[in-house]
Amino acid sequence: MLHRDSQLMYCKSAFWESQLYIIQIIMLQMLFFQKGFHTIYFKYLEHSILNITTIQNV
Repeated sequence: MLHRDSQLMYCKSAFWESQLYIIQIIMLQMLFFQKGFHTIYFKYLEHSILNITTIQNV
C-alpha cells in the first residue's frame, strides 16, 4: 500500500513539472514572438518537447 501511495505522489509531481514546462514554453513564446526570433523559438520548443518526452519515458 505504501509503495502505491509513493507512486501516486511521484505521478502528481511529474504532472506539475510538466505543467511548469508548459508555462515556461508559453512565456518563451510571448518573449520570442515579441522580438521576432521565430527560428530560435521553434528550435527551443523542439528541444523542450524532446526533453519532456525523454523525462516521461524514464
